[in-house]
Amino acid sequence: MMKFDISAAFYLNSIINFFQISELIVCFSKSALFGTVTAAVGIYVGFSTTDGAEGVGNSTVRAFTISAALILVLDAIWGYIL
Repeated sequence: MMKFDISAAFYLNSIINFFQISELIVCFSKSALFGTVTAAVGIYVGFSTTDGAEGVGNSTVRAFTISAALILVLDAIWGYIL
């Protein structure tokens, strides 16, 4: 902090004043939602895997693609609502 000639107390106080609890709740809620979606898609696609090692590779790509698309859609909906 001394590089910018401010005290540590001023820096920490500025951070506390900048963030609001509601913003942190939104951030943690989005993270939980996206993590749950990713895990649910991975579990669903993983349990329906067939064809051995090649099927695992295909399922991994499929799970990632579905998760990424769902996260983009959910993020757009979340942004529209808030």
